[in-house]
Amino acid sequence: MKKVVLDAHVEIDVNLPYYFERDPEKRAKRLEQEASDIKDFIRDHRSIDVHDVYVVREYGWKCEHCGWTNEGEKEPEFPECCETAIREWATHEELVEFGYEEA
Repeated sequence: MKKVVLDAHVEIDVNLPYYFERDPEKRAKRLEQEASDIKDFIRDHRSIDVHDVYVVREYGWKCEHCGWTNEGEKEPEFPECCETAIREWATHEELVEFGYEEA
């Protein structure tokens, strides 16, 4: 398995007041409004306090043999995505059990 970038997106960190809504639905609506304001800013160049803009990379693990991806933090110890990957970690007894080899 090889660690690869699975996706990337831009996040913009805006300056919000100290008190921020704790209710998830109300918070989502507030963030949607902030996102709309940022879109308007980009469209018409009006002044807005943008704290930071950065790219977030989402990492995962990709099998070099079949291309299967796993979004977990840790590399899968025993990937079962394809026969080639299984043959890299399985013992002879396990390969027989899985039906890849004869006893």
